[in-house]
Amino acid sequence: MDGAYFIRSDGSLAGWIKNHDLFGIQWLNRHTARAPVTLYRDNDLLAVVVLTRPIYEVEASFHDHKVYFNIEVKLKGIVNELHENISSAELEKATEEAIRSQIRRTFDEGMKIRADIFRLGEVVYRDHLSNWKNIRETRDLVVEPDSLKQIKVKVNIRSSGKYKLRT
Repeated sequence: MDGAYFIRSDGSLAGWIKNHDLFGIQWLNRHTARAPVTLYRDNDLLAVVVLTRPIYEVEASFHDHKVYFNIEVKLKGIVNELHENISSAELEKATEEAIRSQIRRTFDEGMKIRADIFRLGEVVYRDHLSNWKNIRETRDLVVEPDSLKQIKVKVNIRSSGKYKLRT
Protein backbone atom coordinates (compact mmCIF):
# COMPACT_ATOMS: atom_id res chain seq x y z
CA MET A 1 0.00 0.00 0.00
CA ASP A 2 1.46 3.36 -0.94
CA GLY A 3 -1.28 5.75 0.16
CA ALA A 4 -4.95 6.26 0.93
CA TYR A 5 -7.97 7.85 -0.69
CA PHE A 6 -10.27 10.03 1.37
CA ILE A 7 -13.99 10.35 0.76
CA ARG A 8 -16.17 13.21 1.97
CA SER A 9 -19.43 12.67 3.83
CA ASP A 10 -21.40 13.36 0.62
CA GLY A 11 -19.61 10.45 -1.09
CA SER A 12 -17.36 12.57 -3.32
CA LEU A 13 -13.66 11.87 -3.55
CA ALA A 14 -11.56 14.30 -1.50
CA GLY A 15 -8.24 13.05 -2.78
CA TRP A 16 -5.28 10.75 -2.30
CA ILE A 17 -2.39 11.09 0.17
CA LYS A 18 0.92 9.22 0.02
CA ASN A 19 1.66 6.75 2.79
CA HIS A 20 4.72 8.75 3.84
CA ASP A 21 2.46 11.73 4.59
CA LEU A 22 0.07 9.64 6.72
CA PHE A 23 2.48 8.56 9.48
CA GLY A 24 0.86 11.04 11.88
CA ILE A 25 -2.38 9.05 11.93
CA GLN A 26 -0.90 6.31 14.11
CA TRP A 27 -0.30 8.71 17.01
CA LEU A 28 -3.98 9.67 17.24
CA ASN A 29 -5.31 6.14 16.91
CA ARG A 30 -6.32 4.23 20.03
CA HIS A 31 -5.74 0.94 18.19
CA THR A 32 -2.02 1.56 17.67
CA ALA A 33 -0.21 -1.05 19.76
CA ARG A 34 3.39 -0.49 18.59
CA ALA A 35 4.94 1.82 16.06
CA PRO A 36 8.57 2.61 15.25
CA VAL A 37 10.03 6.06 14.71
CA THR A 38 13.26 6.30 12.76
CA LEU A 39 15.35 9.30 13.80
CA TYR A 40 17.95 11.01 11.66
CA ARG A 41 20.57 13.65 12.38
CA ASP A 42 22.08 15.40 9.35
CA ASN A 43 20.72 12.65 7.05
CA ASP A 44 22.50 9.96 9.09
CA LEU A 45 20.57 7.32 11.00
CA LEU A 46 20.51 8.24 14.69
CA ALA A 47 18.16 5.71 16.29
CA VAL A 48 14.99 3.68 15.98
CA VAL A 49 12.57 4.00 18.89
CA VAL A 50 9.53 1.73 19.21
CA LEU A 51 6.59 3.46 20.86
CA THR A 52 3.58 1.78 22.41
CA ARG A 53 -0.08 2.61 22.92
CA PRO A 54 -0.39 6.37 22.42
CA ILE A 55 -2.58 8.21 24.88
CA TYR A 56 -3.89 11.42 23.38
CA GLU A 57 -6.25 14.24 24.13
CA VAL A 58 -7.77 16.80 21.78
CA GLU A 59 -9.07 20.10 23.13
CA ALA A 60 -11.13 22.54 21.11
CA SER A 61 -11.36 26.28 21.73
CA PHE A 62 -13.32 28.96 19.90
CA HIS A 63 -12.51 32.51 18.84
CA ASP A 64 -14.24 34.72 16.25
CA HIS A 65 -16.46 31.90 14.90
CA LYS A 66 -13.44 29.67 14.33
CA VAL A 67 -12.35 26.54 16.12
CA TYR A 68 -8.78 25.84 17.22
CA PHE A 69 -7.34 22.57 18.46
CA ASN A 70 -4.60 21.60 20.86
CA ILE A 71 -3.40 18.00 20.78
CA GLU A 72 -1.45 16.29 23.53
CA VAL A 73 0.11 12.86 22.97
CA LYS A 74 1.89 10.73 25.58
CA LEU A 75 3.93 7.67 24.65
CA LYS A 76 6.28 5.16 26.21
CA GLY A 77 9.08 3.70 24.17
CA ILE A 78 12.09 1.45 23.98
CA VAL A 79 15.26 1.87 21.94
CA ASN A 80 15.39 -0.67 19.14
CA GLU A 81 18.54 0.65 17.41
CA LEU A 82 21.09 3.25 18.45
CA HIS A 83 23.72 4.48 16.01
CA GLU A 84 25.19 7.41 17.95
CA ASN A 85 26.09 8.08 21.54
CA ILE A 86 23.18 10.20 22.82
CA SER A 87 21.57 10.96 26.17
CA SER A 88 18.11 9.76 27.11
CA ALA A 89 16.84 13.35 27.25
CA GLU A 90 18.19 14.11 23.76
CA LEU A 91 16.66 10.93 22.38
CA GLU A 92 13.27 11.71 23.94
CA LYS A 93 13.38 15.27 22.57
CA ALA A 94 14.29 14.07 19.05
CA THR A 95 11.49 11.48 19.17
CA GLU A 96 8.97 14.07 20.35
CA GLU A 97 9.94 16.42 17.53
CA ALA A 98 9.66 13.63 14.94
CA ILE A 99 6.16 12.71 16.13
CA ARG A 100 5.09 16.36 16.27
CA SER A 101 6.33 16.78 12.71
CA GLN A 102 4.48 13.67 11.52
CA ILE A 103 1.20 14.85 13.05
CA ARG A 104 1.57 18.34 11.55
CA ARG A 105 2.47 16.95 8.13
CA THR A 106 -0.52 14.60 8.09
CA PHE A 107 -2.84 17.43 9.13
CA ASP A 108 -1.42 19.77 6.47
CA GLU A 109 -1.70 17.16 3.73
CA GLY A 110 -5.32 16.55 4.73
CA MET A 111 -6.06 20.27 4.53
CA LYS A 112 -4.66 20.38 0.99
CA ILE A 113 -7.49 18.09 -0.10
CA ARG A 114 -9.96 19.54 2.46
CA ALA A 115 -10.11 16.33 4.52
CA ASP A 116 -10.36 16.18 8.30
CA ILE A 117 -8.01 13.21 8.63
CA PHE A 118 -7.89 13.23 12.44
CA ARG A 119 -11.68 13.70 12.74
CA LEU A 120 -11.19 16.86 14.78
CA GLY A 121 -14.63 18.06 13.73
CA GLU A 122 -16.09 15.12 15.63
CA VAL A 123 -14.58 16.51 18.86
CA VAL A 124 -16.49 19.74 18.27
CA TYR A 125 -19.67 17.83 17.41
CA ARG A 126 -19.52 15.66 20.53
CA ASP A 127 -18.34 18.25 23.06
CA HIS A 128 -19.58 21.58 21.65
CA LEU A 129 -22.68 20.83 19.59
CA SER A 130 -24.04 24.39 19.45
CA ASN A 131 -20.69 25.71 18.20
CA TRP A 132 -20.52 22.89 15.66
CA LYS A 133 -23.98 23.84 14.31
CA ASN A 134 -22.98 27.51 14.03
CA ILE A 135 -19.81 26.66 12.12
CA ARG A 136 -21.59 24.21 9.81
CA GLU A 137 -24.10 26.91 8.82
CA THR A 138 -21.35 28.86 7.06
CA ARG A 139 -19.03 26.12 5.78
CA ASP A 140 -19.00 22.38 5.14
CA LEU A 141 -15.70 21.62 6.90
CA VAL A 142 -15.29 22.56 10.58
CA VAL A 143 -11.48 22.32 10.43
CA GLU A 144 -9.41 24.89 8.53
CA PRO A 145 -5.67 24.99 7.72
CA ASP A 146 -4.92 27.22 10.72
CA SER A 147 -7.11 25.24 13.16
CA LEU A 148 -4.31 23.11 14.60
CA LYS A 149 -2.57 25.42 17.06
CA GLN A 150 -0.48 23.32 19.39
CA ILE A 151 0.85 19.77 19.38
CA LYS A 152 2.39 18.63 22.65
CA VAL A 153 4.22 15.32 22.63
CA LYS A 154 5.73 13.65 25.69
CA VAL A 155 7.88 10.55 25.19
CA ASN A 156 9.22 8.46 28.04
CA ILE A 157 12.01 6.05 27.04
CA ARG A 158 11.52 3.15 29.45
CA SER A 159 14.33 0.97 28.24
CA SER A 160 17.37 1.29 26.04
CA GLY A 161 17.80 -2.50 25.88
CA LYS A 162 21.39 -3.47 25.29
CA TYR A 163 22.31 0.11 24.35
CA LYS A 164 23.86 2.47 26.88
CA LEU A 165 22.48 5.99 26.79
CA ARG A 166 24.54 8.90 28.11
CA THR A 167 23.23 10.45 31.28
